[in-house]
Amino acid sequence: AVEGRPVGAADSPCFVSAIQGDPYSPLFTFRDGGVAVVQIFTPGQLTRSNVGIGSTAGEVLEAYGQQIEAQPSADGDPNKELLVFVPVDEADQVHRLVFEMQDDLVISVRTGLAEFAVTDPGCPG
Repeated sequence: AVEGRPVGAADSPCFVSAIQGDPYSPLFTFRDGGVAVVQIFTPGQLTRSNVGIGSTAGEVLEAYGQQIEAQPSADGDPNKELLVFVPVDEADQVHRLVFEMQDDLVISVRTGLAEFAVTDPGCPG
């Protein structure tokens, strides 16, 4: 549950779900019983640095500076790229904040375990 509202569940080691009845819910990727990635697509849901859907690449770079690494989109789409925030604190190194970009605009924001947030926020197969 998120804030007392149920999140759909599945009897699988990996599944994607949302807050039931909330059309603006983030997507939650569960892996092995825990939340691995949270992904948003709704304008108005912002990071602490006020970056979100519709922000420009320049705004992402202004907010996060030298800690951003540009990478190709995991889905191979040449029209998209990822701007990945890499934490400097050792305790946070297993996490990433990923801005998916298309036409210089953020189209999704996801955060979670680096191995899933950067490469594939969903479940294989």
